[in-house]
Amino acid sequence: ATGFCAYPKMNCSDNNPCTLDACGVHLVNGVPTGVCENTMKTCPDTNACTEDFCDPATGNCQHKEMDCDDDSPCTIDYCDNAFGCRNVGLDCNDSLPCTDDRCDPLTGDCINAPKNCDDSNLCTKNQCNPANGTCYNPPINCNDLNKCTYDSCDTSTGACLNDPHDCDDNNPCTYDVCNSNTGLCEHPA
Repeated sequence: ATGFCAYPKMNCSDNNPCTLDACGVHLVNGVPTGVCENTMKTCPDTNACTEDFCDPATGNCQHKEMDCDDDSPCTIDYCDNAFGCRNVGLDCNDSLPCTDDRCDPLTGDCINAPKNCDDSNLCTKNQCNPANGTCYNPPINCNDLNKCTYDSCDTSTGACLNDPHDCDDNNPCTYDVCNSNTGLCEHPA
C-alpha cells in the first residue's frame, strides 16, 4: 500500500463518435456526484441548403446538399442559402386577358387556352373583350336588309331565319304584295 488516495477518471465513453462524452457534476441528494453526459454532436454550417449530420462511422460532420426537386414540372426548384428549398410556380401568364393560363402538370408546358365565353345560347356570338378579359355575348345579326322578311334566329340550330311577310288578305280578287320600301302589305285590285 502506498498510502495515497486514488481517484480514477470516470470512463464516460459510449463508443459513439457522434456524441460528446463528459463527466458532469450533479447534486444527488445534496451530494456532488459525477454523472456521464453523452451529448449528440451538432453540425450546423449556417447554410439552409445543406442537410447537416454527424457521420456515425467517423464522428465527422457532413453537409449534404439538399435535393429541392418537388417532382412537379410546373415549378422552378432551387435552394436559397438563407431560407432553404424554394419551389416557385412556373409563370404561364401571357398577359392576354382573353386566355386562361396554366401549366400542364404532366409536361410542364404552358397552356394559354382561349377563354371560354360560351353562354350555351346558339343565337349569340361568344366573345371576349381583349381590353379586360370579360365575356360578352351579343346576339347574332340575322337582318337580311329586306323589309319584307321577319328576321330571327333559330335557338335550336343558331341559323338565321328570314321568313317572308304573309300578306294574304284571303281575298282572291286582290294581288297580295309586300312593299320592299316600307315592309307593309299592299293589296291592289
